[in-house]
Amino acid sequence: CSTPSSSPVVVPSSHDNDTNNNATTSTSRTVNVLICQKYEKGDKLTLDAVQRHVHETNDTWFRSINPLLSNDREQHLQQAFSSGRNTVDLPDCYKILFTDLERENLPYDFFLQDWEAYCSTRPHMMSSNKTCMTLETALDFLQEMQ
Repeated sequence: CSTPSSSPVVVPSSHDNDTNNNATTSTSRTVNVLICQKYEKGDKLTLDAVQRHVHETNDTWFRSINPLLSNDREQHLQQAFSSGRNTVDLPDCYKILFTDLERENLPYDFFLQDWEAYCSTRPHMMSSNKTCMTLETALDFLQEMQ
């Protein structure tokens, strides 16, 4: 296998079953599929190449095709922060920043790890209160974490 290839694939899933256990609402989720093909001779597939490819594919997906910080999400955040609060504590931020589906894939503990990593790259955050976010910080955090 030389260079792996992958592309987004839409996978149907069903939710909201009626009383007879029949699916009443159909939704779909997009997943990345990694396909490796064996070649007779030539390049060897390395773990480094696979990891690099997966990271590049995910970066492309989240920055270009399905950005975490969309216009709709930015408007939602502006509304959430404009309700008389200049700052929002981290547990509430977690609920505001991410959808239910995203929170299934990003547990609160992982969010806190991302938050610590984010703060460590910003000198002004090292000495400030890291238990809450402003709107500007929340937008920057999502932009950085895409």
